[in-house]
Amino acid sequence: VMIADASGHGVAAAPMVAEARAYLRALALQSADVGALLTLTNRRLTPKVPGGGAFVTAFLARLDVSTRTLTYSSAGHCPAHVLAADGQTRELLPSTGWPLAIEASTIFDSPPPLRLDPGDIVFIYSDGLTDAMSGEGEMFGSRRAIAYIREHRSEDVESILSGLFSRVHLFQAGHP
Repeated sequence: VMIADASGHGVAAAPMVAEARAYLRALALQSADVGALLTLTNRRLTPKVPGGGAFVTAFLARLDVSTRTLTYSSAGHCPAHVLAADGQTRELLPSTGWPLAIEASTIFDSPPPLRLDPGDIVFIYSDGLTDAMSGEGEMFGSRRAIAYIREHRSEDVESILSGLFSRVHLFQAGHP
């Protein structure tokens, strides 16, 4: 499972994400260690970014359904949240290193695998969701997103996502 976000917007950011994705997909054929995958991808990306003007945040996880465990590593990405079946935050999964393409020598660790219980929800997101602005200049924020997920946690994933996106659009009230 991967989510990534490049600095900047549009055409300038797209090649960075595409290149990071290509490296990760190719390297994943050789290793299942998510920390090593981010470390190696970072080593390939960093020399291609002159002067450190661009970067990619990424959250990379391996879900083992047979053991119900999640192993992750994060390159400067928003922290993921693991919500228990009762809706309470059970774990916060913080970044484990700098964003990709900042420092070639960065080594990304993987915390010990996290066992997931029935009913747990792993909320992985990009700041595009939380930074959505209202007409008054207020950000949607992670608190609103998590509150929505808690309120609708008994629904299927597709319903939670579409409802969350609808809530963000209502919050923006036409503001870009």
